[in-house]
Amino acid sequence: DEFGNPAADQTLELFTVDSEFDGEVFSEDSFSLDEDGQATVTVSDTQIVTADPDHTLTVDAEDVETDSVDIEVEASDVDSVEIEPEVDQTITAGETVEFDATALDEFDNEVEADDSAFMWDAQGGEISTDGAFTETDAGDYDVTAEFDGESSAPTTVAVEPADTDQVIIEPEDDRTTTAGDDIDFDATAFDEFDNVIADDDTAFDWTADGGAISGDGLFDEATAGDYDVIAEFDSEASDATTVTVEPAETDTVEIEPESDQTITAGDDIDFEATALDEFDNVVEETGSKFDWDGQGGAIDGDGLFAETEVGEYEVTAELDGVESDSTTVTVEPADVDRVEIEPEDDQTITAGDQIAFSAEALDEFDNVVEDDNTAFDWDAEDGAISNDGLFTETDAGSYDVTAELDDIVSAPTTVTVEAADTDEIVIEVEDGQPITAGNSIELTVEATDEFGNPAADRTLDEFEVDSEFDGEIYSEDPLSLDADGEAAITIP
Repeated sequence: DEFGNPAADQTLELFTVDSEFDGEVFSEDSFSLDEDGQATVTVSDTQIVTADPDHTLTVDAEDVETDSVDIEVEASDVDSVEIEPEVDQTITAGETVEFDATALDEFDNEVEADDSAFMWDAQGGEISTDGAFTETDAGDYDVTAEFDGESSAPTTVAVEPADTDQVIIEPEDDRTTTAGDDIDFDATAFDEFDNVIADDDTAFDWTADGGAISGDGLFDEATAGDYDVIAEFDSEASDATTVTVEPAETDTVEIEPESDQTITAGDDIDFEATALDEFDNVVEETGSKFDWDGQGGAIDGDGLFAETEVGEYEVTAELDGVESDSTTVTVEPADVDRVEIEPEDDQTITAGDQIAFSAEALDEFDNVVEDDNTAFDWDAEDGAISNDGLFTETDAGSYDVTAELDDIVSAPTTVTVEAADTDEIVIEVEDGQPITAGNSIELTVEATDEFGNPAADRTLDEFEVDSEFDGEIYSEDPLSLDADGEAAITIP
């Protein structure tokens, strides 16, 4: 009572116990006290559920002053574990998610909140003992925390690649290929942690230093040369792979000059050859590597054509069984070096006969420069010779026949013209000689051919002199004539 006496055996009406956290935890309309003015109140374990070291309970009854008491309410066994953040996360490789964990009893009282007290797991991902998730490998990771055998629901962390750090292409080693073949390049973009950012070849910008490469990395350049293949993604370029394109097999052989040529004997033409593949790449252009043919004309292993014999020659070059088109080289004679006439041996003819001379002008290589007789200037030292070389002189004597062209004169052929058959005899009396009947007479006999040439050194058979009055007055068989075709006789 108000004096401190026990309210023995009394009844408290409308008796309640209230928790500062959990509300009314006990009530009884009529609550009986024992002889000591006391009663035991049992609060159900489902009523006071909020753990607190200073959990205040307040009792109250009708017409009685209320009172309060502080009790320590501890959490019960772990019933669940919660982690924050609990919603799924997406981060970039290199970033960190700071997880926090809380262990709760069945009434959601905190059992443990020290992150380092939990067992953290990230399914292979990197997570510290206090919940700092720092995995750099791209992927999905389920993060959980465990305490006293209770595990949290997972929070899935999606780790995405960071910014592009490098681009790698395959093949990355330098390559050599043949024109007409191709190389299929692949590209991969990585972040600084080697996560694949992109590996779809079409996502990259491909360049080949002027060479042909498609948008998905197919290199198919057919022109011989060196090409640096590079793939670029997000402004990051790969190291270059150098592709050396070599010529394919020989498809054609070309020679220069390719147009027909005309040269003078003694000159030369330095031919050059180029072997090309089907893509017009140069397979070979060293002259000595080709097989040269001049169709009988002189051409060396380097393609130097130096034939001196007049004619037409088809020049070709061959490599790997492929032959070029031919260039026709016409070799013309050089300048006149000498003139030759036929017959070249000295000749002896009879007056009235003739000799048909022919002439050839030759260069220093024995090529015929001219063989038309009328093209020459003929000379027979006053002997009769036509403009085409026909010698017809009838005066007995020796004649040097020559032919001239371009100021070059042939060696002479000496033609000796001898008298023809004796055609006429003339008797001459020495001027002033007295002729007296019965005396001897000195006469000169002169014999000539039909052209008036002396019948030199001949004999006259059955020679006789007849007088119109006295008959035969002289005879000699034969009568020898001297070099002038003359003989002196004495008529007795």
